[in-house]
Amino acid sequence: RAVDRAYNMLPCSTEQIIHPDKYIRDEKPLFPVLADLDPLRKGGWKNTARNSLGEFMCNEIVRTLTGCFAKGIRASCGWNGDTIYMFQKEDSRMIVWLTTWDTALDADEFYTYFKEGLTKDKKVLDADESVVILSDGPIFLLLKKSRNDVYYGSVTTDRHDIQVLSKCFEHVRRLSWQERFPGQKK
Repeated sequence: RAVDRAYNMLPCSTEQIIHPDKYIRDEKPLFPVLADLDPLRKGGWKNTARNSLGEFMCNEIVRTLTGCFAKGIRASCGWNGDTIYMFQKEDSRMIVWLTTWDTALDADEFYTYFKEGLTKDKKVLDADESVVILSDGPIFLLLKKSRNDVYYGSVTTDRHDIQVLSKCFEHVRRLSWQERFPGQKK
């Protein structure tokens, strides 16, 4: 019976694979989304892709950036969902990654280790307790923490687009599994 159930109800996230108890409880991720894309559209940006990376990729990204396996594990525990966007404007690219966490403490831990890895080889242009703006040659990066959420953006244009992106971060909404995938059982 358990095997039949598993085939009929596949895990919906890497979190459910890493933490079988979350699969058994049918704990589904949330999907943070940019609720207002108008500032980006007005700036000529077109959304070309949207997906979710999952807890496993959060772990891998932090592990790769920091060079520390344990930091990757600690940073990714408490993952509650994410959405990554790709935008394009002429030859320029923008990546937007919205993550949400079980608790503010989980978000703090991810933010701390992700920031550590990001700032390692880049020039910090502006920083405070919850926002960091970086430069890596022609690429500008923004990292922002807000309660249980951590937002990241990178653009290959100029610092002005980071300010536009920061405004978009003020209007993030969390979609449930049913809202993100209407009509699907899981």
